Amino acid sequence: MFDAGHRPVRLLALVGCAVALVAVRPAPARAAANPIGAHSMLQLNSPYPFMQTMFAEAARMHASAIRLDVAPALIFPSQGGAADFGGLDEVMALAQEYHLRVLADLFTIPPWMAGCSAIGAVARSRCAPDDEADYGSIITRIVSHADPIIRDWEIWNEPDSSAFFSGSPQQYADMLRTAHDAIKAVDPAANVLLGGLSGSSAMSWLAQVFAAPGADAAGAFDIANVHERSWLDGLISEFVGWRWFLSAHGFTGTIWVTEHGYPADPSFQFDPHYRGGESSQAAFLRASIPSLVDAGAAMVFVTERDNLGGQFASEGLLGGDVSDPPVSDPYVIERPAFAAVAHIADCYTLLGRDCPGVGPAASPVTKSVPVARLGSSAPETVNVSDPGSAPLELGPAALAGAPGLSIADDACPAVLEPDQRCAITVRFTPVTPGRILGELRVPSDAGDLSVTVGAVAISVSGLSSPQLPAPKFAKGPGGDGVGIVQHLLLTLTNPMPAVVHVGVASLTGLDAVRFRLVANTCRGALLAPNARCRVTVSFVPRRLGVAHAVLTLRGDGIPLTVRLAPTASAPPAIELLSAQTAPRRCPAPRMMVLTSQPAVLTWRAVRSPRPLGSRCASSSNARSRQASRVLLRGRARTGDRLRAARGRRGYAATVTLPAALPPGMYRLTMAPDNAHGRGAPRAIWVTVPG
Repeated sequence: MFDAGHRPVRLLALVGCAVALVAVRPAPARAAANPIGAHSMLQLNSPYPFMQTMFAEAARMHASAIRLDVAPALIFPSQGGAADFGGLDEVMALAQEYHLRVLADLFTIPPWMAGCSAIGAVARSRCAPDDEADYGSIITRIVSHADPIIRDWEIWNEPDSSAFFSGSPQQYADMLRTAHDAIKAVDPAANVLLGGLSGSSAMSWLAQVFAAPGADAAGAFDIANVHERSWLDGLISEFVGWRWFLSAHGFTGTIWVTEHGYPADPSFQFDPHYRGGESSQAAFLRASIPSLVDAGAAMVFVTERDNLGGQFASEGLLGGDVSDPPVSDPYVIERPAFAAVAHIADCYTLLGRDCPGVGPAASPVTKSVPVARLGSSAPETVNVSDPGSAPLELGPAALAGAPGLSIADDACPAVLEPDQRCAITVRFTPVTPGRILGELRVPSDAGDLSVTVGAVAISVSGLSSPQLPAPKFAKGPGGDGVGIVQHLLLTLTNPMPAVVHVGVASLTGLDAVRFRLVANTCRGALLAPNARCRVTVSFVPRRLGVAHAVLTLRGDGIPLTVRLAPTASAPPAIELLSAQTAPRRCPAPRMMVLTSQPAVLTWRAVRSPRPLGSRCASSSNARSRQASRVLLRGRARTGDRLRAARGRRGYAATVTLPAALPPGMYRLTMAPDNAHGRGAPRAIWVTVPG
């Protein structure tokens, strides 16, 4: 049974906890080459054939270690009597035969050492000792006997649970310190493990242990030790919670998970996403074990065999005749989870990590989102599948490098079963016009899936022109002065890989009445890619300076707005016009001109019938009075700007009338011209002497 709406666990939890993990220093030790252990539940008094079978099966599942009880209560059954190391010797021999590291759980004390009044040997064996020195002495003897074959020692099993330990947190702290000192005295390189804690509810109990005076319990173990049985989504967060808790109390070293499993019986499968029986047990462990290792668990001991009742009766990788009380010739059934765990162990042995399988596949391999108008939204679905033969752990999908593309819905589960499909909906809400390419990434424990997502946003605002963003009006035939019509021819091109519809155009703004749409081939146009249309706007200035208006084209997406700011300029003006004539010689006159702007001067001279003055009269004077009028024309260009008489400044030019002109009075009219237009003319009377 699988819920397609289930969210990713392993990768999602790791991403969510990444910042938290960085704060814990130093980082937990890297997992061993093979971090898989077998939680065997063997006792020293288990029949040797049964014990041998469990060792052999642990080796067949490619575990690197096996956890079992080394109970002082069985080694020292009577006070002052001989120690019974027979069972321990068998364990040591099997460890060497099957090349398995042994984690020895020093669970229970000899009943005769109990510091409590519990009734029955079993109950008293779960009490705290009445004498710490005696307790230290028996630990020393056990460790000395097993060293160096056994070098990992766990101090009790689930001491936080009253079902396994009836002492107080202070008493456990004292026991932990005593056992630690005894073990280190025998073998300083041996590992002391905190007693395996039953779950996160044990944090308050462990806080009391750490606070117990005189024991320094937080410094009395080398490896922290927790038991993890939780639904998959809560597994990593609980483990990370343990790391935070331990770090807060000063322990930042290695953490082992010494009990981990999931039932094969559907009636006890507590994770709603894994309720399919034995196949779901295998799928759960395929996801949970690498997740715990990735989160920092240096070893994970998986329940090897069925035992007890309830969920534990089917939690083992081995079923059959393997429950307590053990039999000498057990009938063993290896569940699918057994092969799954063996495969995980092989991957760590060969690669130092969990093995990647066949990665997820996408249909289609590239995805084109439908064309969308700027300011609108369009969804599209990408289908993801598991083409391999093993489940895939999926992380949360993400989109990279694509403004406007987002994930609207990720319906892919934490674990995708073979041939199962799920859907990821991508939404395109464009923010800029044109083509957009993004990459949809779906992480998995077998590699990431990458899907190229392409989208096109269309919008009138995306039309381009070399004249934008500041279009310039062309001057009229007479320049750009007041009253002279100016024109703007705006050519627009569609650079987008899709047809764009252009609607109406309008003019608005402070001086909009001075503008007019003369022509508009864009109106109603369906512009194909690279197609063009044109808009012509006229402007008639009524005053000098800049006029302001906005040209707006509507259609697909967001309107295109073009700010119009043509200028009406003043034409050039004649600032000074004066005639210069030498009084004695009376040569032909010369005019000095100053203009306000660089200009071309156009002049004309018209002879008048008025008589000459006597000062420059000649014998031809009478004849000249009777001659007809003479009209002359000419042009001159102003030069550099200079200062003239009476402090005036302007652009200067000199105009000299030809010496061959008939004598007489002439009216000289002069007008300045430049790109801004023609300025007002000025006239002056000049005399050509006889």
